[in-house]
Amino acid sequence: MVNIAISFFAGLYGGHLADIFGRRRLMLIGECIIMFSYLGLVLVNSPFFYLTSSDFYLFISY
Repeated sequence: MVNIAISFFAGLYGGHLADIFGRRRLMLIGECIIMFSYLGLVLVNSPFFYLTSSDFYLFISY
């Protein structure tokens, strides 16, 4: 239920932002956020730098 409510409100806000900035630019920004999220997951799970909480937060941001 929470997922549906969040998707609904994010869709309304995302539609408004798409009208302001343009759909293509907004999709590129979203893909860049996903790319940095994956990069963060790789860095956090490396043997030199391991934080469980950061792994959780980066996984949620995807």
